[in-house]
Amino acid sequence: MANKTASQDHPKKAEDRLRKPTVEINQILESLAYPLYVVDVSDYRVTLANPAANAKGICEGKTCHKQAHKSDSPCSSLNCPCPMDTVLHKKTPVMVEHVHFEEAGQSRVLEVHCYPIKGDDGEIKEIIEYTIDITERKDVERRLQASESKFRELVENLNDVILAIDHEGVIRYISPNVKSILDYLPQDFIGKHCAALPHNSDTERFKEYLEYIMKGHSRTGEFKILSRKGETHWFSISGRPMLAGEYIVGAQGVMMDITARVKARIENEKLQQQLLEAQEMEAVGQLAGGVAHDFNNLLQVIIGYTQLAISDSNDSDKQLRDLFEITKAAEKAERLSRQLLTFSRSRTLKATNLSLNELADNFAHCCPDIDRKDSIG
Repeated sequence: MANKTASQDHPKKAEDRLRKPTVEINQILESLAYPLYVVDVSDYRVTLANPAANAKGICEGKTCHKQAHKSDSPCSSLNCPCPMDTVLHKKTPVMVEHVHFEEAGQSRVLEVHCYPIKGDDGEIKEIIEYTIDITERKDVERRLQASESKFRELVENLNDVILAIDHEGVIRYISPNVKSILDYLPQDFIGKHCAALPHNSDTERFKEYLEYIMKGHSRTGEFKILSRKGETHWFSISGRPMLAGEYIVGAQGVMMDITARVKARIENEKLQQQLLEAQEMEAVGQLAGGVAHDFNNLLQVIIGYTQLAISDSNDSDKQLRDLFEITKAAEKAERLSRQLLTFSRSRTLKATNLSLNELADNFAHCCPDIDRKDSIG
């Protein structure tokens, strides 16, 4: 009797052992948040689907293309290849992006992970598929790409050069319009330290400028940069630190070509210097003219009185010789005075009214024989 009972228990235990894995698998399938289903490769029918798949309209007994695409035939578009065909072709697990349609007709972009199930003959009999809805992610990617495209178009059409460096000062980005200004391609700079940008005469000052920005400050500075042809360009570089949270991870800068402005400023400074020198020379000329004019008047008096002294002198050789020497010296001084007057008159002269009577009266001191009562009418 005991032996009979034991023999009856064996099939039950065996059945329990066989049922236990099935129960565990079903529990796993039901607990999955992502849709999972199994498709028969011979007719595209779904042979197993978990509750998450059922919630998305994928049920057992119907073809996958009918439920996912509302189509009577398997999908064959080049833009949306059938995941099953991809697995059958590659003979390995694959991951593809695929579009499914909901009951309301809305499209959803899915990341489909496919795993082949092979039979005893080594041929693929079924395919396990589980899907992850990435519609929102793809939408964000599209908007991000559109934003990046708009930003890139904006940057590439700017007259200024956009520069980005990492925390070590290595150039990670420089806008393409650097070619039109310096005749360099972006790849000529990317990967190099930004301190190599400015002219040697500005290198140390640029390093101080960069160090200040890396401490968390914004700053603008003017620096010289040589083009590929060796031409000097002046840039006004406005830099600011790039932050990731509280940490400085690099810096960004806008490089404005101010070469024309700087050249105009230098030319203006030259003109200002020339004007200052001209004004100084004009002042010297005015002073020299005034001194020469007054000096010449004094010389005329000296010469006049000397000539009078010669006329009134006796025939003493020594006295005449002294008077002649005075006359020669005065005449030399007169020639020097005329040279100074010529120098001073290189400027524009201004005519003024002159009284001849007053001039004659002043000159009469040199010529006593002139009757002071005579006047010029």
